[in-house]
Amino acid sequence: MRPQLHAVVDVTSPDQAVAWSQVAYGAGMDGVFLISHAHDDDALVTALGLVRSAFPESFLGVNVIGRSPAESLERLSAGSVAHHVDALWTDSAGRDIRDVEVRARAFAEAKAAASWHGVQFGGVAFKYQPPVDRGTLAELATCAAQQVDVVTTSGSGTGIAIDLEKLATMRDALGTRPLAVASGVTAENVRDLRDRVQHILVSTGIKGEDGAFDVQRIEQLRRATL
Repeated sequence: MRPQLHAVVDVTSPDQAVAWSQVAYGAGMDGVFLISHAHDDDALVTALGLVRSAFPESFLGVNVIGRSPAESLERLSAGSVAHHVDALWTDSAGRDIRDVEVRARAFAEAKAAASWHGVQFGGVAFKYQPPVDRGTLAELATCAAQQVDVVTTSGSGTGIAIDLEKLATMRDALGTRPLAVASGVTAENVRDLRDRVQHILVSTGIKGEDGAFDVQRIEQLRRATL
């Protein structure tokens, strides 16, 4: 089965988020994740409401950047948009096993308080987070998989493809449990990933020369995963 493809929309304005989401959904992406690299939570919350209204049946996720899983859900609940969200993605499920467990307990409490029933994507060895030693990577990934729904990893930076040895280590550790990759995926390299991951989150790889989502690049990516 091919991996699910999710377009990551950096929200610069709520209207832009709706427009880019329309391009992504219209070109056949399986879902959209909204994020604000400017850490503008107010714009992010507004965009979530508008995108959900425009696409009520589509898969919609969010990354409230810079916040823990529990803090993210609490912010969405405060903005009355948690019920709009099918998936919550955070860059870090935890720095180590103890931190993973602490964050998981806090998130369980926030999830119960919000009556939220979505899917949690949790970052492990994710870009711009404290590095994870290769010797402990498998153990950390396995621990995280017991606490989050989809372990999510990346290359070393935005637009940088994941190291395939790192990916293999995590794939072997997780067995059949879901794994996502969230950086550096293109139509040219996705064949190296498509049989190893269940979800791909992509932004740079589907943008055109003008910096906006490009329908042709989305279609090329989709074809390459078949």
